[in-house]
Amino acid sequence: MLSNTTIPPALRRKIDNELEAREFIKWVDQPIPRFFTASSIGAVLFGIPWTSFALFWTWGAAGFEFPDFREGVQPQYFFALFGVPFILIGLAMLSSPFWT
Repeated sequence: MLSNTTIPPALRRKIDNELEAREFIKWVDQPIPRFFTASSIGAVLFGIPWTSFALFWTWGAAGFEFPDFREGVQPQYFFALFGVPFILIGLAMLSSPFWT
C-alpha cells in the first residue's frame, strides 16, 4: 500500500483501484513541473524568431496586405498558404513547456 505522506489521498484511491490482487507499488512520486519546463526553454527561444519569420514571410507572400476575397481568390494567397505549417510548428515550439 501507498503512504498518505507521499501523494494526495484522492490520487492514492485512484491508484489503489487500478491495482490487481497481487500488484504493489514500490515507488511513487509526482513530477515537478519546473524541471520539465526548463528542458524546453531551448525550443521556446528558437520558436520566437522562427514564428516571427514565418508570420512575416506569410504576410509578405500575401503581398503585405490582408486578403480581400471580394475580387476572388488571388494566386498569391495560395502561395502564402505555404507558410501556415511553419507558423503551426512555431506555435508548437512556443507552447512546448505546456506540452511537457
